[in-house]
Parts: sequence; C-alpha cells; structure tokens
Amino acid sequence: MNATLLDLPTETPETAVCCENCPAVQRLERALEELRGDFRREVGYWKSRHADAVKRIEQLKEELHQSQGQVRALKDKLFGRKSEKSARSDRCNDLDDVGHGGFGIAGDRGAGASSADSAATVSGDV
Repeated sequence: MNATLLDLPTETPETAVCCENCPAVQRLERALEELRGDFRREVGYWKSRHADAVKRIEQLKEELHQSQGQVRALKDKLFGRKSEKSARSDRCNDLDDVGHGGFGIAGDRGAGASSADSAATVSGDV
C-alpha cells in the first residue's frame, strides 16, 4: 500500500499572487461582515420571540390551572352531596325494617283499618 490518501495541492501562478488588496476579495469580506451582522440581529430577534412565547405559555398554563379549579368547584357544587338531603341510611328501601313480614310501614294496619277499629280493639268493645 504505497498510495497516498491525499495529494497536496501544487502551487500555481493564480494561487501565488497575494489577494488581500484585491477589490473582489474586499467586497466579499464586506458582504460577509454584513451577513454576520444580519444573522446576529436575527438571532437576537428569535431569542426574544422565544422568550415571549415561553412567558405566554406559562401564563396560559396558569390560566388553565385556574379554569380547571373553577370547573372542579362548579361540578362539586352541581353534583356534590347536598347538606339538606338526608343520609343514605335514612332513605333506605330495605324491607328488613317492615314489621312481621307484611308490606308497608311497621305498625300500619293496612288500607282497611280505620281509627274506629283501632279504638274498639283497644277498649275491648268488639
């Protein structure tokens, strides 16, 4: 493996001449400096736009958090347990509390019983 990877450039008459006083090179250097200034201004502009966007995102996150809290409070108010309502055990529809296997409220004599019947049985006049 005697091959070289890169051949070194040979000096030609065009490359041997010094170009620092060449007007074309000076124009290119001025254009390059203008581009650098433009890019620096662009970078500053976009950095400030990014900072504004980050600030706006934080404000929107805070607003969203407050709105979610308001929604949660309104849902609790609308669907939450009401203090005026009785507890579940007071409204229970279980038949375990009904007296002697009958229907209705314990101690109720039914639809046919009147107050005169109950008075007659109490006094023993029947």
